[in-house]
Amino acid sequence: MVNQINNGAANAANQNVRLDSAKQQAADTANKQAQTNPVNTAKTAADSVSLTAQAKQLKNLSEKAEQAPGFDEKKVNELKKAIANGEYKIDAEKLAENISNMEFGFFGR
Repeated sequence: MVNQINNGAANAANQNVRLDSAKQQAADTANKQAQTNPVNTAKTAADSVSLTAQAKQLKNLSEKAEQAPGFDEKKVNELKKAIANGEYKIDAEKLAENISNMEFGFFGR
């Protein structure tokens, strides 16, 4: 009986050693793959961007708006600069009034 217990403990220890060895082999393999994977090397990897159909449509609308007769490029650039510098102030009452007018325009008064 004592021999069975000792043999059982020895078998468990051997299984743990084999398990640790298998884990180490898996880690080594993963490291080798990571080192040889071209995605991980800056030399061969290239970033790319693709636009969805909706983004392309928005881009086209933006370009058309810039070509419209009422487009004031100087004013747009001034607004962009003010926003970027944190200097653009919003008149909340005027904004609320404009939103209200727009909604009434959609649904009729």
